[in-house]
Amino acid sequence: MGLIHPEGIYDDPKGQVLRRELYQRLKFHFQYINELSLFPEVHHSTIYGTQIYSGTKSTPAFFSISNLFHPSTVYGCFVDRSSKPVTGIKVLDKKSNKMIWNTEPNSARIVEFGESELRILANTFENSSEWEVTKLVSVHANQV
Repeated sequence: MGLIHPEGIYDDPKGQVLRRELYQRLKFHFQYINELSLFPEVHHSTIYGTQIYSGTKSTPAFFSISNLFHPSTVYGCFVDRSSKPVTGIKVLDKKSNKMIWNTEPNSARIVEFGESELRILANTFENSSEWEVTKLVSVHANQV
């Protein structure tokens, strides 16, 4: 099942019970910032996500791409096989010579999360061993 919803469930201090259930079903997590006004009625800096969930529970294992501005970047990240370096959230537009929101795909933007990675988040950001309910941190590239 795919859903579009605010990202608050992944960092709400009271969201532990929900995260325990979600992580066991989450398969894909794509985090967007509305800077390109894909949803014009929503504030431009609103952070939301598209998620794909399984109907059955399993050991947490999902793919995540954060800091997205357009859905086309997601598809491109999964088909890109270049070894070009990951660029930042904004990049220089050569035509206008201005900084613009980065919509370029790069396969290195796909971050795989499983128990090991969730344990690192719990330990690093929450000084906790409760990896099953840890807050999900935005990671821009798998090298991080």
